[in-house]
Amino acid sequence: MPAEKPDIGHGSTAEISVDGGTTFISVDRMEGIEFPNPTFDDVDVTHFSSPNRTREFIAGLGDNGEVTISFQHLPGSTLDVALRAALGSNAVLRLVENGGVAEDFDVVVKGYQRNIPMDDKMTAALTLRVGGEWESV
Repeated sequence: MPAEKPDIGHGSTAEISVDGGTTFISVDRMEGIEFPNPTFDDVDVTHFSSPNRTREFIAGLGDNGEVTISFQHLPGSTLDVALRAALGSNAVLRLVENGGVAEDFDVVVKGYQRNIPMDDKMTAALTLRVGGEWESV
């Protein structure tokens, strides 16, 4: 069996649905994806009889974090219009790593920041808050 090799992200895709997952709009000209970083709270359950006077913890609630997607901004494009309208709304995000499996995330469209420099390409960053679990599709 050949050894696994690292790869680049070229060929990865992202799509967003603002109608509950019926139709998806491609995030074209994408330059980067920051996947969510799930974390869990720790709950202090220390008591008067805790061994060696040390704190004790149990796992608490999970937080699936945020996704940030950076891409080249095209003013007035289908994506631009949809993202402006979707700010503060629920959506479904579908991410596919290069050669990987599609993963769907229930998200809130939290931020859409556009950058329009005088002498360089226009870019945008989309920030999405992940709610609940995500699944491979």
